[in-house]
Amino acid sequence: MDDGSAAPVSAPAGVRVLRHDVARGPAAARNAGLRAAGTALVAFLDSDCVPRPGWLERLRPHLDDPSLAAVAPRIVPLDASGWPGEYEAVVGALDMGPHPAPVRAGSAVSYVPSAALLVRRDALGAGFDESMRVAEDVDLVWRLTGAGWRVRYEPAAEVAHEHPATTAEWLRRRAFYGTGAALLAARHGSAVSPLVMAPETALAWVLALSGRRRGAVAALGILGVTAARLASRLVASGERPSAGLAALLVARGVGASGRALARSATRHHWPLAVGASLASRRARRLVVAAVVADSAVAWWPVRGRIGPIRHTVGRRLEDLAYGAGLWAGAVRARSPRALLPTRPRN
Repeated sequence: MDDGSAAPVSAPAGVRVLRHDVARGPAAARNAGLRAAGTALVAFLDSDCVPRPGWLERLRPHLDDPSLAAVAPRIVPLDASGWPGEYEAVVGALDMGPHPAPVRAGSAVSYVPSAALLVRRDALGAGFDESMRVAEDVDLVWRLTGAGWRVRYEPAAEVAHEHPATTAEWLRRRAFYGTGAALLAARHGSAVSPLVMAPETALAWVLALSGRRRGAVAALGILGVTAARLASRLVASGERPSAGLAALLVARGVGASGRALARSATRHHWPLAVGASLASRRARRLVVAAVVADSAVAWWPVRGRIGPIRHTVGRRLEDLAYGAGLWAGAVRARSPRALLPTRPRN
């Protein structure tokens, strides 16, 4: 599919090229190919991608399941040399990791990029939302799973992607990705929320971070009540009553929510964090602690593949760019929905 390129794309014999005279965006280009396809299964592959041998053979068996609408390969860098290629090779935005997984909103793999995708033609209906120039792949996956279809991620199949070659291009791409959150929020509501946290946990963190002894005591009291309620539910469900188990589960939840808060402050809500830092010395200390903690926790699993300084610089630049795009998208949409926290679904 040639989406309005300046120099028309040529193709070898036996290959049909569809062309838009004016660029209409990736969603419209993919839909044009989808409508022209006469096969039950359709493979999408972006022009900046080079598939590794056997990628389709590894994806195809998944679609023997009639409830599966789409399956995606792992996206890896075409060239991992230099900067930012080295960073992308470790924590690429399009790389969903080494483990196969179901794909759905709120899960470990909440979406897959459509840079490379094998789909069941009938499941896609009208296809991608052509009004979206970004995040159209996330929207498609969430619409499919919301309609009862299943989507899979299969990292045994790999497709190499040509990432931006310069830091400026890389940051512009990250900011562009961030603008898609507002579009998704308009269509899928809280599924795109940057922070998911129970109200009682949020209150406990606010009290604990207040810097006052009474606040810390009150936070411990809230967590104690939460643990007691959880122990009661465990008993009611037939589990062996164990205050220790309930306390452990609550402690793990508090730790996970703390990491989520640090991530939010350094990525999605960094403009608020910067403003608070300028107004308060205590806020400044907390933000610095969040930056250090987030960087260390993220680097540790990949410590054998990239140095801590390069990883930290890359993560901070990426988060600043994505967050800037996120806020720009919210301002453009005149809606804060993509910035608002939400509570866990029951």
